[in-house]
Amino acid sequence: MSALPSQRTPPGALIPGGVSQNLVLPNEDPAEFEALLRDLLAEYQPETTHHHILVEQVALSHWLLWRRQRAVNCVEAAIYGAENAQALWMKSDYERLERVERSKIQAELSLNEPFRTPNTFGSTVKPRPAAWSARPAGRPSRIFANAALR
Repeated sequence: MSALPSQRTPPGALIPGGVSQNLVLPNEDPAEFEALLRDLLAEYQPETTHHHILVEQVALSHWLLWRRQRAVNCVEAAIYGAENAQALWMKSDYERLERVERSKIQAELSLNEPFRTPNTFGSTVKPRPAAWSARPAGRPSRIFANAALR
């Protein structure tokens, strides 16, 4: 297996689509990202360097999407914690939730990018199923756990 993207990123650089130079944040488990990357490499079995990079991009995009989903969950939980009745939420609450939702949408678009071109991974590899969601079946539910609870 090649070096993880975080190991190839020079200090101070931003990861494409991310906001941090660190791929795995302190409240995240590096083994979870490594398992995701390993699973995707096994599933797609890239034969060229370009295909390998695309699989790494998919893993990174999934990872960032899951991070954004945790952020949405945290913001929503905080808003509900302050005011359980949604009808009484302040305009600033809706704006705050909208900001994190936009960030999540950007992560979803990034995840879909490698699959926009037919046969991205060659004819020997099956295309990405259209039914994939932000949380594919088989992934640990703790990935979606509220980061504040860790």
